[in-house]
Amino acid sequence: MSGDRRLTRRAVLLGAAATVVAACRPKERRPIAHPDPDLAAVQQAIAGEAGLLGTLSALTAAGDDTTAERGVHADHLIALKKLLGADAAAPGPASATPAPSASPQPAGRKTYDAAVAASVPRLQAAALAARRGSTAALLASVAASHAAPGPRAGARFGGGGS
Repeated sequence: MSGDRRLTRRAVLLGAAATVVAACRPKERRPIAHPDPDLAAVQQAIAGEAGLLGTLSALTAAGDDTTAERGVHADHLIALKKLLGADAAAPGPASATPAPSASPQPAGRKTYDAAVAASVPRLQAAALAARRGSTAALLASVAASHAAPGPRAGARFGGGGS
């Protein structure tokens, strides 16, 4: 009976079971990329900080000492860019470019102060509307720094202080 090669019921059942098991293996699924719900707010805050740095550059060119303010806004810009995962290299005095809405002619100290004050309600609203906690916290922190009276040198991010 060594030449008897008929298909047995056991062989058919094993073949069917192997087919079912092979079909049940997990499929490769790609995660769905969801856009960052806070992206627009963070980009606006980045543009605002870049605009303030541009205004400070104009003040510096006019002979005003803006070292403390430049450091604070540069720190804000770095923190906001890190939030997006962007390269957050510290902007130097020459690399800080103004936002498209920034005035091309030198602005006075009052113009700078008005721009900082005007940014506070926008940043606060963006912080309240933020979907992620890290975004809300950073935007609120930047808004608080802008709302603080006097020199803003004590509001630096990422080091120093108590």
